[in-house]
Amino acid sequence: MLVPCSDHEYLADKTFRRALVYGTNREDILNGELLESLEVPGCRVLSGPFPAGLEDNDPLGYAYDQSIAPRNYEPRLAKLLMTMTAKQMESEASRKKEKPPELKPIRLAFPPENLSRIACEAIRSQWQLLGLEIELVELPVGRAFPDPGTADIAYVSAAVWEPIIDARRVLGPEGMAGSTDQLVGLGLRRLEESKNWRDARDRLLDLHAIAHHELPVLPLWQLVDSYAYSRDLLGVGSDIVSLYQNAEKWRLSQ
Repeated sequence: MLVPCSDHEYLADKTFRRALVYGTNREDILNGELLESLEVPGCRVLSGPFPAGLEDNDPLGYAYDQSIAPRNYEPRLAKLLMTMTAKQMESEASRKKEKPPELKPIRLAFPPENLSRIACEAIRSQWQLLGLEIELVELPVGRAFPDPGTADIAYVSAAVWEPIIDARRVLGPEGMAGSTDQLVGLGLRRLEESKNWRDARDRLLDLHAIAHHELPVLPLWQLVDSYAYSRDLLGVGSDIVSLYQNAEKWRLSQ
């Protein structure tokens, strides 16, 4: 996902953030650049901040509303939304008798690893086609998020294993997104007030819908780790979610 992380006045506007989503060909970047045209089950473009699971009925995707489709790549609509944002800011500045904010270059930060670099170079190219000036900022080794004032939006590979717990860590005002959006805050509070599992799941689906509309973070795609092992190694198991999940059961066949 892409996480706004500065006081950049345009990125603070949800219409402009929506323009960035429409101006990003996520399918092309995922399938062409990251997967290199390979079909990998579970790898897909997302419409929200939570994992979708490997298939529609996967329990790991319990917080993901499958009925909400990811936004398509529509660069003309992206340009229109950018124009609307600028006009709205000019109108607001005129009303207040102030100077309208300038659309400054956007600093896009990414961790120092190959897939993130490839993805962000592709995103930069597509955003430049919209007329935006983009500066790539490679983070120091071991850092996953930029220091304040060093970037405007960050490419984050987030492992959201337990959405009930991780929702506030990702979307809350003290979380990665630092969101102060009232609807997002209401969704988080309602989730935390859940009395049972059904309530929690329903409110997570509501939060997915809110995040899709308000865009406190810009969803990109879901990548699924794969692994290979020798046929002589027994006890690995199936549908594991981490590489060494059943390591205590591993044994070599005789």
